[in-house]
Amino acid sequence: MFLRIDDKARCRLAAAAFTGAGFFVLFWALYFTGVIAPADPNDPIARFEAAFPIADAMLTLTLLAAGVGLMRRKFYGLFCMVGGAGMTLYLGLLDLTFYAGAGAYSPPAGDGWVELVVNALCIGGGAAGLWLCWRAWRKSWERDSTIVRSWSSARRAA
Repeated sequence: MFLRIDDKARCRLAAAAFTGAGFFVLFWALYFTGVIAPADPNDPIARFEAAFPIADAMLTLTLLAAGVGLMRRKFYGLFCMVGGAGMTLYLGLLDLTFYAGAGAYSPPAGDGWVELVVNALCIGGGAAGLWLCWRAWRKSWERDSTIVRSWSSARRAA
C-alpha cells in the first residue's frame, strides 16, 4: 500500500529522518573517538552516556527505516517517522533533565554547550518531526474524501 502525501512533505520528512540518523552516528563517532567523551569514565555523566549506545542505535535504525519508507512511499515510513520523532523528543527531554540536575548548564562551559546543543536538536527535531507527520497524515486523510465522508457520517450517527 502506498502513502498518499504530497512529494514536498514526503521529501522533507525523509530528509529529516536521514539527517537525524546522521547526527546520531556523528555523535557516537565523536564520543567513541574521545572528542566529546568525558575524561573520567567513573564520572556520573560518563556513566549516564554509556547507557545509551544501544537505545540510540535502535533510534538510528528507526530513523533510517523511516527515511527509506518515505522515499519509497510506503506506510511504514510515516509510522517509523512518528516513532523516531517521539523517541528523539523523549531522549532530548531525558538528557535535558539529567544535565540540568547535574549542573552541566550552570554556567555551560565546554562540554555543557555541546550537550545543550545536542539536547536542543533532539527536542526541536523530535517536536518538528511529530508536527510534520501529523500535518502529512491529516492532509493525506483529508484528501481521501471517502474516508472523510465515512468518518463524518459515522460520527454524526453516534
